[in-house]
Amino acid sequence: MIFSEELLRAKILNFYGRYVVDVLLDDGSIVVAFCPDNNTAKTFYKIGEYLYISKTSDPSRKIKYDVQLVCKDTGLIYVNPVDNLKLFAEAFEAGVLADSFGEYNKINLLDDYAKCPYEAAELSNNFGKKAHVYVVSIYDKVDGFAVFPPPLSFFDFSILENQERLKNDNIETYIFMIIPRKDCAEVKFSWKLSPASSAKVFDAAKKGINFVGYSCFIDKKSVKIADMLKIIC
Repeated sequence: MIFSEELLRAKILNFYGRYVVDVLLDDGSIVVAFCPDNNTAKTFYKIGEYLYISKTSDPSRKIKYDVQLVCKDTGLIYVNPVDNLKLFAEAFEAGVLADSFGEYNKINLLDDYAKCPYEAAELSNNFGKKAHVYVVSIYDKVDGFAVFPPPLSFFDFSILENQERLKNDNIETYIFMIIPRKDCAEVKFSWKLSPASSAKVFDAAKKGINFVGYSCFIDKKSVKIADMLKIIC
């Protein structure tokens, strides 16, 4: 996925709660930027550090900028999950995901609430086999591992329950984890981030829901899904 316009480098001046930051642009102007994934807020938005933002084309938006990338010592981290489904579709069509989904040759994006109460992808092949894929970003890192699951919301729990129902209807179900950072070589299941969420995910895996994780290539012009990562339980 190529960013539609050049990203602007900015320095964090203030951080408000979970959703917005005041930032200083390189031209000396100060603007307010929206943090698209507020689950990253506690660890990613530190006063004095740098990030990259984009300007929205939506005239109705009061906050005109979105945070796209956060700069850390270990590299850039992509923190805007809005285009996760687009990233997945691009990688699938380019054959990057063949190790996980090689038996499927068609993709249908379920981004209409009438079809699915959340954005997902339906994969299929010429023999009638189908797979349902929910795409999520995993940001947490511990001891060099990308770790999951993060604390899940009621909505997240309902997604897992829907995956279980689809599995019962003989549809393969996947939780596709995008690791939007370049400093993790493997993904690790952890009971420590949220024991209740971990128990739910562990139960879902026992019921046959598949979990896969992929790294990303990230620079100031583009983001794309790269390599499948080993999951350690």
